[in-house]
Amino acid sequence: NNRWSGFVGSCENDEQIMDTAIREFHEETAKIFEKYTPFIINQLERNPPFMDKSSSGKNVYIYVIELPVDCQEYIKDFINCLLFSLRILLLH
Repeated sequence: NNRWSGFVGSCENDEQIMDTAIREFHEETAKIFEKYTPFIINQLERNPPFMDKSSSGKNVYIYVIELPVDCQEYIKDFINCLLFSLRILLLH
């Protein structure tokens, strides 16, 4: 039961595309998968991005990676963080 995760990012300043992808992934997942950064880099190097244009005409790079099976607990933690954040938003 492998899980697939796609993420999209755009470069900030002089940032390289792969660095943007890694930063965006960690930002969007609250850095829960940070210990898997070497694995993620390997996946990014092996799987080139899909390229598209945003509605404003900017280049958008879309990577699709496969996370290792042993990170299932991290996925549960990530979902719990999202649910907790949603509860906080609903209370305000």
